[in-house]
Amino acid sequence: MGKEVSKLDHNYSSLNTKVDIIVAVVTKVVESYTSLLPKVDKKSESDTQSFAKLEELLGNLTELVSKLGCFSRSLITLESLSQNILSLESTLTTELALLMKLVHLMPTDAPPDHT
Repeated sequence: MGKEVSKLDHNYSSLNTKVDIIVAVVTKVVESYTSLLPKVDKKSESDTQSFAKLEELLGNLTELVSKLGCFSRSLITLESLSQNILSLESTLTTELALLMKLVHLMPTDAPPDHT
C-alpha cells in the first residue's frame, strides 16, 4: 500500500507541475493580450479616421467629376476620364490660341502706362 501511495503522490506532483505550467502559459497569453489591446484600439481608431478622410476625398472627387459632366454614367472608366481630359486640353489650347492672337496684336513699342 505504501508503494501505491508513493505512486499516487508522484502522479499528483507530476500533474500539479503540468497544471502550473499551463497556468503560467495562460497567464502569459492573458498578459500579452492585455498589453496589445491599447495598441489594437489605437490602430482601430487610426483606421477609422483614415477611412473617414478617404470617404471625404471620394465625396469630393465624386462632386468634382459630376461638375465635369461625366458622372451621368453609372460607372467612371479610364476611357471616360481620358476623354474628359482630352476635351479639357482641347478647350484650353483653343482659348490659349485666342489669347496668343490678342497678345500678338498688341503694339510692342508702346510706352509704359505708368511713370
